[in-house]
Amino acid sequence: MQRGARLLCAATLGLALLPPLAMAEPAVTLRDGVRQHVDTPGKTMHQAGFGPDTFIFGPDSGHDLITGFDPAEDRIILRNLERWPTYEKVARRVWSTPHGLFIGLSNTDSIRVAGTRSGDLTASNLIVITD
Repeated sequence: MQRGARLLCAATLGLALLPPLAMAEPAVTLRDGVRQHVDTPGKTMHQAGFGPDTFIFGPDSGHDLITGFDPAEDRIILRNLERWPTYEKVARRVWSTPHGLFIGLSNTDSIRVAGTRSGDLTASNLIVITD
């Protein structure tokens, strides 16, 4: 019994020693029936749920993966990316891969949308906003 307690403490201690960014979760809020996922530093995977989802990425978002994306109801919003101020410019940075679409924004920022194909991202579900 004590051994189990020690293992639990060791596991808890191990989690406590991880840097906070490694355990960061995206901020997910519900707004007008749409789940909004706001990228946070250190988070690399975002899972779409049932119903419409909006994924919001800004500068220095890192390399991210979106799974479960439904082009008919989900959206990706790119905010304040000075190098890519319009949909047309971002669309030139989208490549098809065997695992989905890849949006290459810089050497340090990219988004992979698993399970999607060329033509799935349009100006209605890949929205570029410059404030």
